[in-house]
Amino acid sequence: VGPSSDISVTKVDSVDPVDPGAPLTYTVPVTNNGPSTATDVVLTDTVPAELTNVVVSSPVDRCTAATCTIPSLAPGESLEITIAGTVSDRALGTITNTVTVSHPNADNPANDTATEPTAVTPFADVQVAKTTITSPAAAGETGRYHTSARNDGPAPADEVVLLDTLPPDTTYVNASSPVGTCAVAAGQLTCELGTLGDQTEILIDLDLLLDPSANGTLDNQATATSSNSTVDPDPSNNDATNAAGQTSDPIEIQPDLRVRKALIPGDPLEADLVAGDDFEYLIEVFNDGPSTAQATVTLTDDLPD
Repeated sequence: VGPSSDISVTKVDSVDPVDPGAPLTYTVPVTNNGPSTATDVVLTDTVPAELTNVVVSSPVDRCTAATCTIPSLAPGESLEITIAGTVSDRALGTITNTVTVSHPNADNPANDTATEPTAVTPFADVQVAKTTITSPAAAGETGRYHTSARNDGPAPADEVVLLDTLPPDTTYVNASSPVGTCAVAAGQLTCELGTLGDQTEILIDLDLLLDPSANGTLDNQATATSSNSTVDPDPSNNDATNAAGQTSDPIEIQPDLRVRKALIPGDPLEADLVAGDDFEYLIEVFNDGPSTAQATVTLTDDLPD
């Protein structure tokens, strides 16, 4: 009777679920269950595409990539091989890793293969950026904002909601989005955008009428949230600390003053003045806007001799 050996292999992951971009290590014990010494045992690990920067460690220094050769393994002996790497930051779903062993005198192929599934935490990186289209803002005029809500993935972001608190001294005019719905209540614009797929970007236009008497700066901020079915790996690019979601624009005061002067004779029936006649001037001052004239308006009239 020739020699035979029952070589078994198992595989255990170090963390499950694993985050995209995080380290992941597999421990792979190889055991000879006898009865004979096994020679030239070859272990081959099919490294998944989601695992990068892979390093294989083995007590026998005969590994090339993820293939290791074990020269000899006595009955009852086992050794442990580790396969470590970094999960791609675009990983999604489940990472499946399979390892197999082979040798010339195998007698139980049922335990020569092991597969380890590792769930990947669903990351959906929602981002917000806001731009003022009409800058500087003029008191009394309508200003427009562009707000971008983007999902940098890799997983779809569900129930994305954009929130924009309207600045003081403004009146809501209109908001438009190519998806979902937008509404204003209690001074806040809420746009329910639904699900944003990986690399999907939605542009929302917001029009606000600035009060004619406004002054100083026009400050505005937008934030976004998504459902907890996914994890946002970087809330700082869509929460209240996100500088890209904030705008601050100087408010320009633009009154347009106009004066009209008319001579009114003392006798309305006499169109021409005669020396000694009484008369008066009617002087009218208009502000054609759009802004309130917030400084003191001074009218100067050089009286005739």
